[in-house]
Formats: sequence, structure tokens, C-alpha cells
Amino acid sequence: MRPDFAPQGEALRVVAEICARLDGLPLAIELASSRVRFASLEAIRARLAHHLDLVGSGAQDRPLRHRTLRAALLWSFDLLPPEVQRLFGWLAVFDGGFTPEAVEAVCEDAFRGSALALLEVLVDHGLVVQSGEGRLRMLEVVRAFAAGLDGPEAEKWLSRLACEYANVRAAVEWARDHQGQDAVLGRFVVALWRYWERCGLWSEARQWL
Repeated sequence: MRPDFAPQGEALRVVAEICARLDGLPLAIELASSRVRFASLEAIRARLAHHLDLVGSGAQDRPLRHRTLRAALLWSFDLLPPEVQRLFGWLAVFDGGFTPEAVEAVCEDAFRGSALALLEVLVDHGLVVQSGEGRLRMLEVVRAFAAGLDGPEAEKWLSRLACEYANVRAAVEWARDHQGQDAVLGRFVVALWRYWERCGLWSEARQWL
């Protein structure tokens, strides 16, 4: 994308962090690399924490599923049988990985004794991977996708808010710094709690509260 791109020092560390946040997925890294034409490495790293559509804008002559990470995940998700799709959504509650026994304990009744068999399908599709002895996990980018499946519009609006979040933060800071704007600040805090919760922005939420 940029023949002169040769990161050194701090820039090289940021590149490594971006690759780590994308779980080393080749397609995700390739899609993210297209952004270096018009965005700084720091901006790419910061926005990867919030939504999947940043990793996109691939060449228009490529299949749609290879243009954005969300499209690739949705394509893989659509290939799954309905019961496997349902388990996929349930597994997003496990933030720090899980054991097969934990899946069995949490999901077995809801899946009529077939949770572990359905889990094997997710492993076969690469949507769940091994994470140490006897533990499994979703890749973080996969988990972010799965967590947005609890409502038909949730992921779209969270992504839209992520794009505008710098502007929202500027408005909140203005309300904080201007006398008589406490009510405005309060309305922002009430409106943003779900976004902060979904994105794990606990420190920022505590600061504004």
C-alpha cells in the first residue's frame, strides 16, 4: 500500500499491537494494512478496539467477503447450521476463554445435551481455538462479532457511534468545562453507558461518572 513504509522503534511496536489485536489473522491484517494510506498507525490501533468495519475497504474486484472483516465473519457464520449459530452467540459471554466443562454446564440444558458436539463444529470452522491445556477461546475479533448478535441493529449503531466517538468525547468535555452544563453532561453519561459497557471502556466510564 505504501512502498516507503518501513516502521522503526515505537511505530514497529504499534504494528505489533495491531497484529496482536487482530489475533494474527492474515485476512484481517491485510485489510488493516490498506488503512496506512490515509490513517496513522495510532489511529488504526485505537479504532480497532471498537468496531470491525475499520478493517475493510479491500479492493473492489475481490469477493465481498474479502473486503471487510465483518463480511468475512458473517460469511463464515452464515455457513453454520442454526443450532451452531445459536451456540456461537452464547459463547460470547466467556471473556477469558473457557473449558468444555464450562460450556457443558452453561449451555447443556438449552441445547438438549448437544452443546459439546456443536462446539466441535465451531472448532472445525476455526471460530473457536485452543488456548492452553484444556481451554478454548474465541479469537477476540470473532468474539466482538458474536457479542453484537443480541439485537438486529445493535452492532450497526455501536459501529456508527465508534466512528463519531471523538466528536462525542469533545462534546462531553465541553459540557464538563462550561458552567451550568451539568445536565448536558448527565444526559451524555446516561446515553453512553451501553457503549462503554460493550467496548470495555470502564476507566473512561468511571471518569465521566
